Order: sequence, then structure tokens, then C-alpha cells
Amino acid sequence: MNRRVIGFVEGIFKNGRKFAIRAHVPNTSPFVCCRHGTSAANNSKSGDCCTSQFPSVSPNDVDALNLPRSIITSLLQLVGTQGHEGEATQSDGTIDGAKALEGLKLPMHVKLVGWVQNIRRIQNGDVLFLDVNDGSCNANIQVVVGKDMPNFNEIASLERGDAICTIGSLETRRGKPTDKAHANVDLYIDNANAGHELIVYKNGPREGFNPVIPSHKYTLEHLRLYPHLRARIKTLASIFRIRGRLLEFSHEFFKERKFTCTTTPLMTAVNCENMGDLFRVGASSILHVQVLPEQSADEACSDITRDASANGNSTNLSNATYLSVSGQLELEALCCAMGNVWKLGPSFRADRSDTPRHLAEFWMLEVEAINASLEDLIHLVQEYIRGCSRALLKDSMDDIEYLTNNLDEGCKSRLERLACCNVKIVTYSELVQILNNLVDKEGYSHPPINWGEALLAAHERSTIQYYEDSFVAVTHYPKAGAPFYMRMANDDTVENVDILAPRVFEIAGGSLREERYDILMQRMNECNVTGQEYQRYLDLRRFGNVPHGGFGIGFDRLVMLLTGAQNIRDVVPYFKIRARAGVN
Repeated sequence: MNRRVIGFVEGIFKNGRKFAIRAHVPNTSPFVCCRHGTSAANNSKSGDCCTSQFPSVSPNDVDALNLPRSIITSLLQLVGTQGHEGEATQSDGTIDGAKALEGLKLPMHVKLVGWVQNIRRIQNGDVLFLDVNDGSCNANIQVVVGKDMPNFNEIASLERGDAICTIGSLETRRGKPTDKAHANVDLYIDNANAGHELIVYKNGPREGFNPVIPSHKYTLEHLRLYPHLRARIKTLASIFRIRGRLLEFSHEFFKERKFTCTTTPLMTAVNCENMGDLFRVGASSILHVQVLPEQSADEACSDITRDASANGNSTNLSNATYLSVSGQLELEALCCAMGNVWKLGPSFRADRSDTPRHLAEFWMLEVEAINASLEDLIHLVQEYIRGCSRALLKDSMDDIEYLTNNLDEGCKSRLERLACCNVKIVTYSELVQILNNLVDKEGYSHPPINWGEALLAAHERSTIQYYEDSFVAVTHYPKAGAPFYMRMANDDTVENVDILAPRVFEIAGGSLREERYDILMQRMNECNVTGQEYQRYLDLRRFGNVPHGGFGIGFDRLVMLLTGAQNIRDVVPYFKIRARAGVN
């Protein structure tokens, strides 16, 4: 039986891709689920209603309304309470947002917390127009404040970027259409007796100017100086919301394929890549070392080591611990017991690579799969990138269109191409020959390359150009310089792959893992890989040995590719780079 509930919206909440509202209905229990019209506290039956003050509902395709999604969600929630749900429900079960809005009985009370984007004062100063954004999307809602509000003068002193909380009447726009707002409804705050209220959240003392003002145009270089404030600019907020959607989709994608999600340590005693500089976890960060005025830190640590040895203790500061560059070796161990596994988390490299594509702390998506061929791994990467593109086109169109208009005009069309992309496969040996044939060709600017040399950025750029901006999987690199764990092929190459992508170049790398014990031991000796920690890796070949392979995807570079960002520092909320004086 349908039940109508009339009440006040007390709060609107976002939980991942889902939205919910909290409402108060007079003469009932404090929190009521607007979808069902029943008290959440009195209904614990699974699936019937939400049991907390943060009930969740599936989002609906109502972007055409051009309202902040928190407001849209509250409107659609109230569709059911006013009896128009059936009228607006489409054949696929979703709600037609425009039709639902037409069916609602405006005005209605809603609550909105957000940040002031613009302020306009007209009609002899008797009316204030505030463009407010709640952070859920790029659309603003216009808040109209009447002069009869008790704190009108305080409201009039607001500045762009200030935070407010409003409770008012959502109505069809009373005046003429305007291009300042994104919808044909406004939030009116003009009758305190009806419960209208606008709370101005107080700021602390200000010293100097606000370096990041909403609706102001800044260069991305300027915004990198203020990582704690830059998400208030819509371009960066769009990128970060897209990043969040990709994180969610990654879990959906691998869960669908029955991969187990897991974690690996951030500190390690091994270097699985056997290349690059690593961040060492120093003794002074583990032990409380008292450094005397006449001593250096190294001398103090040496004293601790010497004293510990004299006392028969096992403290040894030479047993290095590092921040991990990859969780691959631990992931392999889990794969050899649990089957297909994956993880997504931070990795660290201490190289001083001041480029638009490198960070000291970066995020890696890593996968290990049993009985996989090299082609299987390439296909899985291809399907993942396709899926990411489709997910954004389906769920993040508001942000995609904003970036297309304000950051990269090719953003949307590129996603449409990536949604059905195919990875082209070429061996390293074949690519060397192709590149050398292109050296003197017009439009190419890479140097010659000898077999066995690493591909430079110029070579990767020419490869992408030659294959007409397609993804290119380069397989079977020379074993010289390859990590010890990569499976040997029949010649002097290994069964590995690097996947190059337009704009960002290397986006993924993987290999089959060497499961043959004798050959693995030989490769470890050739690469001078020793130590007790690696005995655990050998144990995987001694007990329950199983063929497997895996890959890693640079998640930050993937976000760059999908958003059109030119610099990796713009797709990570708090980026870290290696500088002379440390990590910034």
C-alpha cells in the first residue's frame, strides 16, 4: 500500500554513487525514510528500508535538470511521497527526471549546504542572488534572499568561497529567465516565519587574499601551489570526481570477473623491479636516536649499532627497509594460494624525475592471474580501459562535458573511441626495425635505436604516432635489463609486455612469471638478486608451483588519459614529488 508522507528535508547525503536524504515528519519518530514513509529506527528488515540515518537509493538519470545532484535526489525521493512515482517511471524502471519535476507539487522545503560561487545584489539592494555549489557536480543553484531575513546584512557581506547552510522554499523561478543559474527553479530564502534560514559559517581571521576563489580562472600551475584549496575550482573537482568513479569501477570490474581484492605491505625489504631509486625507511625514523651536538646523525646511528652488537642484541641498521615500488611479489604469493587476485594502492619511487608523467608517490593497479597467457593479460588490460571509458560516459557525463568545454576539447570524443579500443601487438624486435626505418621520415623526431636498448620517450611517441594513436602492446623485450622474475622465452627475450597509450605513453606493464625453478635461480644469479627475503619467493616454486602472470597499470596516468589532463600532478589530490631537499 502506498503511503504519503509530508515533512521537511533535514539533510542530503552522498555515499559513493548513491544519494540519500534525511527528513523530519512532525509527530513521528525523528528520522523517516522518504522512499518508504516508514521510520528507519523501527524497520530493520533487510531490503525494506534503510536502518541508519544515511539511507541510500540508486541514482537516476536526471542530469537534464541541471541542478546540484543533492537537490535532484531530494526531489526524486519526494516523487514517491507525493504519489507521482508511477507517472514518471520509465519502462526500464528509472525515473524520467523532467517528468518527475513536473509532477512535484512545488514549493517544498529543502536544505542545502554549499559554497558561494557568485553574489549579485539588485533592486535597490533589497534582493540578493547567490549562486551556490554543493560539490556534488558542476551545476549551481540560485539562492534568492529577501530583505526581510533577520540576518540580511550579514548575508550581504558574504564573499565568494564562503560556506553557507540554507533552508528554504524550492520553487519555479518567479522572475525572468537568467543565464546565471543552471535550472528553472530557485531556492528562496525570504520568510523566516515559514522556517526559512540562511546560516553563514564563520571564517577564521584572514591574512592577505584568498589564493583560490571559486569561479575565478587560474592557471593549473598556480593551483598546484595550493593543493588543499584547489578542489574548489570546478576543473579540479571534476577530475577528482572522475578519479573517484574510476576507483569504484575498478572494484566492480574485477569483482565481476571473480578476482579477489587484497592488499600488500607498503614497507618491504625487497626491490621487485630491481631498478630505480627507492625510499629507504631510515633508522632514525624507527628508533629514537639522540644526536649529541658534536655528532652527525650517521655517527649517532653507528653508536647505536655498535652498542647493540656489544650487548648481544640483533639490532642491525644495515638491514634496509624500503617503501615499496610494487606489491607484485606479495601478490604472487597470494595468487599461488587463492587464484586470481588484484590490488589498488600507492607505490613509491625516489627517482628525481621532474616530468609531467612521474611522481614520487603514485597509485598502481596490480593483477596476478593463474594459467594466463601474455595475450590474456593484454586482453584484460584492453577490457579494463574500455570499461573505464564506458563507465565515465554513463555515470560522469556532467564532469566529462565540463572538462571538454574547459580543459580538453577532445575529452568526450576520446572516451567514445576508447570505449571500443583495440590494442595492437608488436614485438620489441619488430618495433626496433620499424623505428629505425622511420628515423629519416618527415614528422618523426626520434634517434636510432640498437637492439637491446631501452625505448626512450621519443621512441614511445613515434610508436603511438605510427600506429595512429592506438594502444600498442610491445612484447618480448631482451632479457638484459629485464627483472629476474620475467619468464624466459626461447631466445634471448622474456615473455613480457609494455602497453603504450596516446598522450601518456607507457600505461601498463606485465609479464608471465618464471615458474621453472632452475631457470629462476639462474636469472637471480645473473641479476645479483640475493637475500633471505627472496627465499620466500623461491618457496612458491618449491611448494605448489603453478604458472601465473600479471601486470600493473599506472592509475594516475589512466586518469590523465581519460580526462585530458596534461600533467600527472593535476589528477592526484595531493601529489608528492622528489626534490633536492626531500619530498614536496
